[in-house]
Amino acid sequence: MKILMIIPSLSSGGAERVLSGLANHWVDKDNCTIEIVVLMQGQDFYDINEKIKIHRLNYSSDRLLKIFNLFKMLLKLRAVIRSVAPDICFSFIRQSNVLTLLAAKGINTKVVISERDSPNAYVSKMYSILRNKLYPSCDGMIVQTQEYQKFILSKMRDINLKVIPNPVRNIPEKLEKDRGRLLDAMVDAHSYNYHRKVSIFGDPDFVSAMARFTAEMGM
Repeated sequence: MKILMIIPSLSSGGAERVLSGLANHWVDKDNCTIEIVVLMQGQDFYDINEKIKIHRLNYSSDRLLKIFNLFKMLLKLRAVIRSVAPDICFSFIRQSNVLTLLAAKGINTKVVISERDSPNAYVSKMYSILRNKLYPSCDGMIVQTQEYQKFILSKMRDINLKVIPNPVRNIPEKLEKDRGRLLDAMVDAHSYNYHRKVSIFGDPDFVSAMARFTAEMGM
């Protein structure tokens, strides 16, 4: 099977970690042909198997040329999809999802999208319109939580939607012990931290997990 994976960048985010892990596994263990499209300029964080070809579209968000550059990138992405002729286009993150669904219109390939957001995440009005119009045309959609599944189904009914949480990697014994000590320390500090205000920054996986934990701590 030939799979073309599309993502804005290969930086140190959660979606990027999942994509790189899947791509490396599929090319090594399942003998799939994998190619990746990276939409934006930037530094890679995750290692990608040398068997995997990476197409870099080098989108620049220059304000003066933003619309022109978006249209140019859309044409480049469509040309890559035509050239690669994948069995499946697998897109990660909302910006890639919209662009992939537009670029693949009229091309004989299946499109699966993955969205890793919270129902409370801010999105622009334009994105909301594009999501409601384009997402039902995908061949499948993957979300992380049942909460987000309910959110999407409240917006559109005619969509093939599955919940697949992030994969959990084997954690070294030392890190398990360190994590246990950290949790013990946070619990011991509960009386001091109660009703404190906190700000959490990071990729969506980290923010979601830490927000739940701090809420349980009364913060």
